[in-house]
Amino acid sequence: MPQRRLVEAPHWFRLEAYDVGKLSRYDPTWWHRALSIRDDWQSDFEWRCGNQAARLKTDADRDHYWKAFLEHANLVQSETLPRHMLPEWVYPLPTHLYPIEELPAAALQNRRKSRAIAKWELDVSGKKVLLVDLSAPDTTLSEGFRAWLSIARQENPLPITRRGPKTLNVKITKHHFKTWHDYRVLACFDLDYFTRIYEMKPLSHERLFDTLNPGSAGTPKNWGAAARKALKKALRCVELLAHQIKGRAK
Repeated sequence: MPQRRLVEAPHWFRLEAYDVGKLSRYDPTWWHRALSIRDDWQSDFEWRCGNQAARLKTDADRDHYWKAFLEHANLVQSETLPRHMLPEWVYPLPTHLYPIEELPAAALQNRRKSRAIAKWELDVSGKKVLLVDLSAPDTTLSEGFRAWLSIARQENPLPITRRGPKTLNVKITKHHFKTWHDYRVLACFDLDYFTRIYEMKPLSHERLFDTLNPGSAGTPKNWGAAARKALKKALRCVELLAHQIKGRAK
């Protein structure tokens, strides 16, 4: 059966609900919560699609799942509820973040006292195991790491970049938050996620423009494509945001 296409905003959608206040608009912690919960729900849905027992099979299943998502997302992005009143499960910042880790010998052992690190573990985790010669001077180690990182970043670039000369201290700035807000990436996610759950084709780029940016100038098709591109980039910044917030708190 061919998929139906969503041609207009669904009944639950209210554009004004996605107007981010000035305080939260540039708050990395707020953005981390709002993006993290959507990233987690998306991962859960993808898992369900590949698991026959957990798959959403009926409209009632989909309605229940969608209602739970909306309630969770709306609570997470609430600006009126003080942070200290948010339930513990409302998306917490990861407790432990270690951009550079020393892998203890015990971590390489199992019941048989030995365990090889599988290639797929490194491929999917985004982490690398480095062998460091501590007999070398710190200046040599620093130069060697920077040389390694320069090559590694070509193969595994960060989801954001900074204009101008290449630098190691790339951060998510107010410019990125403004872009995410202007393209209404949270609303874009929710609309597209809704169509995935209900097995519909998403809004066209043109209709997405009409829904999220009504009455504005611009080329609808290009704006809609750019909004979805901004959404993908924002979701890839979840872990980077967490590291940045943790670093700022020190």
